[in-house]
Amino acid sequence: MTTNRSPLPGAASLPSEAGEASLRAVLNELEEKTRLLQTTLGSISQGIFMLGMDGRVSTFNQRVCELLDLPQSLLERRPTL
Repeated sequence: MTTNRSPLPGAASLPSEAGEASLRAVLNELEEKTRLLQTTLGSISQGIFMLGMDGRVSTFNQRVCELLDLPQSLLERRPTL
């Protein structure tokens, strides 16, 4: 005979201290890589942009705006190109 026991409410959503520390480390690494990418894109003299799988602008540098004479606010809205 099997007994179905339901976990305490919210127990599954509470991360362990080790899990929380691991998540913080991953988030810190992601933030650092994002800063590095932004710095790299900002220092390149060519205009660069990337499209996501949905065909929308996902990343761009300021030079794209200058070369195409587009406002940065337009590309920040992630238009489809």
